[in-house]
Amino acid sequence: MAKENEQPDAVGFKVTDRRLFDEQGELRPEAAAEKAAQAQNQAQAEAQPRPAPAQPRPEERKRMHEPAKDKDPKEAKRTAESFRTLIGMLYQQAQIALGDIPVQGRSMQDLEFAKQVIEMLTAVQEKTKGNLSAEESQVLQSVLYELRMVFLSKSKPPKL
Repeated sequence: MAKENEQPDAVGFKVTDRRLFDEQGELRPEAAAEKAAQAQNQAQAEAQPRPAPAQPRPEERKRMHEPAKDKDPKEAKRTAESFRTLIGMLYQQAQIALGDIPVQGRSMQDLEFAKQVIEMLTAVQEKTKGNLSAEESQVLQSVLYELRMVFLSKSKPPKL
């Protein structure tokens, strides 16, 4: 028979006070020691030399700098179509920003955005130099020329 004053064995969890400060607002000694240990571990981690990033093997490095050669004609066609679609989308955004294409019946002009789109197309031209077909290169060059001329004509102050 169990006695009424007996408490069952406390099993299950332990409460640990992990607050940094005590009731008076002073830093607890355990917290100070823990902070010092963390600072020391961080200093040791920073002092250890980091391994150098893995360098590609010579044959991989050579492949990285060669223009991509699509072996599958369907993949080459899909890539060319994707490139033309990208150029077309950027061209259309620039035309909208220049006010040449109305949106919802209103013509808007945002020369700063048009300039950014032209800069993006210029970056695409620079990064793909030597990797485009003659037709792709010509399309990109024509689009850039046209957008730059329209931008210049619209960004000049009106003559009085």
